[in-house]
Amino acid sequence: MTQDTVTTYANGVTKQRVASICLALGWNSAHNSSLDVLQDIMVRYIRTIGRNIKETAELCNRTEPNIRDIERTFEDMNINMSELSEYAEQFDNKALITDPVPSFPVPSMTRLNHLKPGSREVLHRPYHIFDYLPPMY
Repeated sequence: MTQDTVTTYANGVTKQRVASICLALGWNSAHNSSLDVLQDIMVRYIRTIGRNIKETAELCNRTEPNIRDIERTFEDMNINMSELSEYAEQFDNKALITDPVPSFPVPSMTRLNHLKPGSREVLHRPYHIFDYLPPMY
């Protein structure tokens, strides 16, 4: 799996979510270039918030952030929590397209040959043959 495939997958998912948000806000259409710009802004903003939360936790000698780090980061970035919660309550989330995100990488079929419960070999396998060995029949 190359980094290019992961990047392509991540870009596709974020572009889908940006388009969903635009539809929920009442936009009927948008150019691909404007969606790319909005996607880039959203990704940079989320990365900035995550990086700042991580740095705040590290300044307090912790490896995992907690809710106080999030509050402090939002305060430093001038994000008003009361306005954010009011916006979240008023936002019509029913208009969002909530298609499930496809799993990545796609799970593949296993080609391992495990013993089937109740098979002839399970019932009559000699004791000197270990269970982790492949089936004989």
